[in-house]
Amino acid sequence: MFVATNILDFFPFVHLKFGFGCAGIATFTINQECQPHTKFKTKAAEAGSAVQVMLNWINKYKRIEQVGSANGTRKDYRLCAMNHEDPIVLTLQLDEVSFQYFNNQRQLYFPPERNFLKAHLTLFHHLPSEHFPQVQQVLEQAAQELQPLPLKVTAVKSMGKGVAYTLESHALQQLHLRLQQRWQPWLTAQDKQKLWPHVTVQNKVLPQQAKALQAQLQEQFSTFTATGIGFQVWAYKGGPWELLQEISFIGVESL
Repeated sequence: MFVATNILDFFPFVHLKFGFGCAGIATFTINQECQPHTKFKTKAAEAGSAVQVMLNWINKYKRIEQVGSANGTRKDYRLCAMNHEDPIVLTLQLDEVSFQYFNNQRQLYFPPERNFLKAHLTLFHHLPSEHFPQVQQVLEQAAQELQPLPLKVTAVKSMGKGVAYTLESHALQQLHLRLQQRWQPWLTAQDKQKLWPHVTVQNKVLPQQAKALQAQLQEQFSTFTATGIGFQVWAYKGGPWELLQEISFIGVESL
C-alpha cells in the first residue's frame, strides 16, 4: 500500500534516494541533506498531489549522480535540487599524495576564519548553472578520452597577499583551451584568460606575511610531479563550495 504524505513536511531540506531491491521493487527514502530550489516551495503549495509535486520537481530541477558499488553489481541514484542561482566552479582533481601535500599547507598557512575550502586547482571560476547539463556532457566526453595529465610543480610564488605553488603542463593548457572554445559564449572575462595553473596555500594576509612565507617555502622547495586525474564540479555558495560531481579521466588520449 502506498501512503501519500505532504512533501512540505520534509522542508527546508529534501534528499530523495531510490533504487531497486532484490525483489525488483522500487524503494524511496527521504532525508535532510540537500536544500531545494526556492521555486519548489511555491510549486508544492499550488499542487494537490505530493507525488505529482515530487515528479514535477525531479523533472525540472534534478541533479542525478550515479554511484556504483565496488564490484559494479549495484547502482544507486541520488537526486538533489540545484539552486540555479549558484555558479559552477570547475577544478582539476589531483592525485591523493599531491592533494594532501597542498592541503596540509593550506590548513597551516591560510587564515582559519577565511578558509572555507580545501586545496584546489581552478580551471573555471564561474560557469552558469543553467548550462549544467551541457557542462556535464562536455566533461564526461572529455574524461572518457583523456588519460591522467602529468603536472610539473615548478615554484612557490607570492600573490601579494598570499602564496601559491605554480604548475606547468602543456596538456592541461590544451585541455583548458579546448573547453574555452566549447563554452566561449558563457565565459566571464576572467575565464576567457589564459590559464595560470596554481594551488593557493595562503591568501588574505598582510603583504609582509606573504613575502616571508614565500621565501621560507621557496628555500625548502624542489620541483616535483603531480597528476591531474579528473574533473571536480562545484556549486559556489557565496564562500564555501558544494561538490556536485567528480569525473575521472579513463581514456588513452594524451594532449
